[in-house]
Amino acid sequence: MLTPEERTFRQHLLALYNSGKMREAYDQAKEFYAAHPGTILAKYLYAAMAGDFSDDISLPEEMRTELRETAKSLIKEVYEHKDLPQFEFSSHAKNEYFWFHKLHGQQYQLGEERVAAGEQRGYYSMCVGASAMAKKCLLELNDKNSAAAWAEKSIKAFHEFEKIDPNWHNINYFYAYALTIQGNRPEAIAAYRDMYRKQNNSVNEAELSKFLAEAEQILSRLKE
Repeated sequence: MLTPEERTFRQHLLALYNSGKMREAYDQAKEFYAAHPGTILAKYLYAAMAGDFSDDISLPEEMRTELRETAKSLIKEVYEHKDLPQFEFSSHAKNEYFWFHKLHGQQYQLGEERVAAGEQRGYYSMCVGASAMAKKCLLELNDKNSAAAWAEKSIKAFHEFEKIDPNWHNINYFYAYALTIQGNRPEAIAAYRDMYRKQNNSVNEAELSKFLAEAEQILSRLKE
């Protein structure tokens, strides 16, 4: 149901995003939404890019909060749209909804359902959802056994996804946290750094430092 213009723009935006040019991807998604406010695709892409851009630690915290709230609000509208199931990006929109609303168990289940239906990209939702569940179990629930089990699921899903798309960069972020929860600090750091290789970019030292600090928190919790 996408027009040729919509399909072309979506492919362009995903390529821009995967090259690490997050600000440009956000700006273009925002412009596309302003030009096509009534289309579900434009709303979905703007929500996704706003949410991902909110992870930029160089932005003022007030702006990051505003971007996250925009993403949550718009992706909820997309998720609840009666025509969403008719669109080819339906599963992707559901994945974003579950992510931004922290429904990570449902995100993992979505991935399982997609894989069972023959959609191999469902392994992405499985990797992300399981990684987030692992962090929650360890840091919020202090359940090390469940955290380890979820981390193992995330890692397995990562390797399956790599078979079909070895250059999709941001899955490494979640893989790195899953490895950390397994106590594998060297491989976790290597996985995180490899995210930038996939973007053909140099390592963002500020982002890496933030990851290392969070990794140390996780490793400390594992020792308790």
